[in-house]
Amino acid sequence: MSNEKAHEATSVTLTIGSLSPCYISISGIGFVDTGKIDVTCLSNTEFKTFQPAKLKEIADISFTAFAKINEYDAIEAEIQQNQSMTITVASVGAITFYGYLGSFEIGEAGVGEALTATGNIIVTNLNGATETGPSYSAA
Repeated sequence: MSNEKAHEATSVTLTIGSLSPCYISISGIGFVDTGKIDVTCLSNTEFKTFQPAKLKEIADISFTAFAKINEYDAIEAEIQQNQSMTITVASVGAITFYGYLGSFEIGEAGVGEALTATGNIIVTNLNGATETGPSYSAA
């Protein structure tokens, strides 16, 4: 990905099963520190020693979308359904991963304001019984 594309205004979509909300913002799909492994042994004389953990953890994804009340049943059907999901950034590429919709909460709206909702996706890296990490594909 060139620096020019990384800084352009782009269209971002998140595909979750049959849902097609209009997204305002999406954050996450990064790596999380899973800690350190203490490798201190009896020969250490002054300091504890550590090495990085071997396994990677993917951060949960949060999003805000315009709420579509007419899709309430479809949203409820997607809660806690582990499945392939894709975040697509127009003219840049897409990241596909396995996870489930952990929460979807309709927010407050005043008169004349658009109704929005916030949601959370838990990244599982699990396709059935197979460990499957995220994959990136260029546009």
